[in-house]
Amino acid sequence: MAAALDALAPYVKKLIADMAQEEVSKGGGTVEHKSPSYFQPLLFCLRNPVFAHKIGSRIKELNQRLESIHKEADKYKFNIGLGSNPEPRKLTAAELSSYRTIVSIIGVGGLGKTTLAQKIFNDATIQEQFKTKTIWLSITQQFDEVELLKTAIKHAGGDHVEARFLLVMDDLWSQKVWNDVLSVPVRNASKKQPGSRVLVTTRSAHLPQQMQAPLHQHRVKPLENDDAWSLLKKQLQPDQVDGIDQLKTVGMEILENCDGLPLAIKVIGGLLSTRYPSEHEWKAVLNMPAWSLTGLPQELDNRLYLSYEDLSPQLKQCLLYCSMFPKGVAILQAVVTEMWISEGLIQPPHKRSTSSHEYGLEDIATEYYRELIKRNLIEPMKGYSLTGYKCTMHDVVRSFAEYMVREESVVMVGQEQATTSGGGMLVRRLSLGQTVSVVEWAVLQRHESLRTLIVNSRVNFHPGDSVGSFSGLRVLYILSADCDTLVPSLSMLKHLRYLHLQDTDISRLPDDINKMKFLLYISLGNCKRLCYLPGSIIRLVHLRSLHIKGSNVSVIPKGFGELTNLRSLYGFPAHVDMDASNSWCSLQELAPLSQLRKPTLNGLKKVQESRMAEKAMISSKRHLGYLELNYSASGHTIGTGGAEAEQQQQQIVTEEVLEKLCPRTCLETLRVIGGYIGRRLPDWMCAPASAEFKSIRYLRLENVPCCTQLPDGLCCLPCLELLIIKDAPAIKRIGPKFQASSSVAARGSTASTSAPFPKLRHLYLERL
Repeated sequence: MAAALDALAPYVKKLIADMAQEEVSKGGGTVEHKSPSYFQPLLFCLRNPVFAHKIGSRIKELNQRLESIHKEADKYKFNIGLGSNPEPRKLTAAELSSYRTIVSIIGVGGLGKTTLAQKIFNDATIQEQFKTKTIWLSITQQFDEVELLKTAIKHAGGDHVEARFLLVMDDLWSQKVWNDVLSVPVRNASKKQPGSRVLVTTRSAHLPQQMQAPLHQHRVKPLENDDAWSLLKKQLQPDQVDGIDQLKTVGMEILENCDGLPLAIKVIGGLLSTRYPSEHEWKAVLNMPAWSLTGLPQELDNRLYLSYEDLSPQLKQCLLYCSMFPKGVAILQAVVTEMWISEGLIQPPHKRSTSSHEYGLEDIATEYYRELIKRNLIEPMKGYSLTGYKCTMHDVVRSFAEYMVREESVVMVGQEQATTSGGGMLVRRLSLGQTVSVVEWAVLQRHESLRTLIVNSRVNFHPGDSVGSFSGLRVLYILSADCDTLVPSLSMLKHLRYLHLQDTDISRLPDDINKMKFLLYISLGNCKRLCYLPGSIIRLVHLRSLHIKGSNVSVIPKGFGELTNLRSLYGFPAHVDMDASNSWCSLQELAPLSQLRKPTLNGLKKVQESRMAEKAMISSKRHLGYLELNYSASGHTIGTGGAEAEQQQQQIVTEEVLEKLCPRTCLETLRVIGGYIGRRLPDWMCAPASAEFKSIRYLRLENVPCCTQLPDGLCCLPCLELLIIKDAPAIKRIGPKFQASSSVAARGSTASTSAPFPKLRHLYLERL
């Protein structure tokens, strides 16, 4: 696969770059300025039957949105010259010959079109050729014209410098996207920005001919046998590869059923990775009945169905649930695993036990998540190949999953309307994609049987709107919406387990939130208007996670230590007022939280005594896997003059506080960020103590302005895979102790010599 893509990418890349340079050498024309009045009839020009029936307030709203688009387009030199004629204008022969702007990549689903386009899009030569004016649009089958234009304009750039651009339209299904929406603005922009190019990926072999522009077609071919075998081997675990070529004969028989499709090979390879590498096990896979299953709809690819059938019943449900995240929306591990638990898809090993908190539901959910990655049913996004924290689902896999849950789950994208379901279908899960037009809350309330509601689009909320109709709701996810009016009715959701109101305008939680006694997860990240939490929150005894990072909550109600089921705590403010008469808790109330796995402590600059940090008892958290220590958003600087002695004392206190926040050695991820002003890092990061941390895989040190030396112990962390050090200007050099680990053996053992950073895979050093 890699060899094939590497061979194809330079060819298409050079084609685009050469065409761009050729256009530049010719020079470009000009575009006559169009006044805003030209935009009024765009509603009809887009030729969408849904728009044709919109009246009254809807027309007014669209005109306002279109007016806004025109202003943005003019600002960014992305002028859109659409007239009032509802029929798209045909190009003359002269125009056709002068606008060689499009390159198309054609092939069936799962053949690697998007992967090839991404290699071209991210290539340094291409980025330089187009001066970072690169636009990537993921096209859905049902798309919203206005939202598509707004997205294109947004990514076209934020300055007035005219530069040629590269526009990628990924997974194009209809010529309407180009002919009716993007062709005119792109051509107009190309006249002012000569050399601009469009790259299209599509499954349709006939689509390029239907687009009103000349283009070069590149058809992606299936993988040859050797490339297919190489790709299959890459899906296996490291301990399965030795001697694997002896299974090549049966492996090639399996690959014959994959038709050279990279996605099919990866999915089947993921299945084989769960088997012992023997001829018997591989032949068992080869002889599975699903290979020859007939009569399946197109959505149910035999290879996907085979992999799906190999999953446990619980894992099947978890995979299908991932399809609730529309195309273009990342699948976040922390989010989807909590949703699985809230929907009851994750069960403890011993259901009869009353102490289920000891069974680690989050651990089981994380194992399921990683299993789906290993089987290539979900794929880590760029930049997350190591951690897998953010994933996406291939369009072919998503289509398969959506078909399998069609009776109870609905994902709306584009111009679909959130109306009640027909045919007696009982909708249990509803997801509104980012491209869905504005939806009335009253329409959504008709789905009274919902257990999961995911809102990624704009919703019209009105004073007095309520969530009371969703009596059976388990999961409520609203992103970037003005939904403060819903807050008073939240406590009516008696069965709600998961409440996610990220980046919304909410200013409070209901004072009677304790009535939501089944709540397990509350996520209020980046809710800037949120300044306090109600005192009744400490009565949510089943609460497992609280996320207030990015909000303006500066204090936590006293008694917080009673929430002994808490596993995750993001954005805990380090309040240190020891006045017994106050009603706010301090760091010491973290001590009883023995189940804590992922704490993020904010504002540690306020902690003026190391004994305060010691009372948090971080070192006693035996399940701790993630620790983030945040001192301040803006960081610190050290001044000079008369206050120097005071500042030095502050540095000493800061160092002592971090020393007392020493975690258990079971830690996997450590982040020290946001203005740590100590001159040195703690002893537990130095040799020989650091060698005891045998589980740390990810370490990030960011904004440490006064630290003068990196601790030598970092190089002898036995499992460290990712090391990021940013914004550490006081570090002038890296000494030999940091580079080699002689005489830095574990505490109590004799000195020994070993290779530094034995497992390191990614190293980032920035602004030292």
